[in-house]
Amino acid sequence: MASMVQRSVEGLPMLLELRPDLDLDAYTAEIWTLFDLATRPQP
Repeated sequence: MASMVQRSVEGLPMLLELRPDLDLDAYTAEIWTLFDLATRPQP
């Protein structure tokens, strides 16, 4: 989980260099969903 958080934050500048047209709203929504699903309590 810690490396996922770190790469999500630190990798963004490189991602923006490679894809300057990146939809940041979509990126944020995907990351948010990933963290939400990964940290939900299991039934």
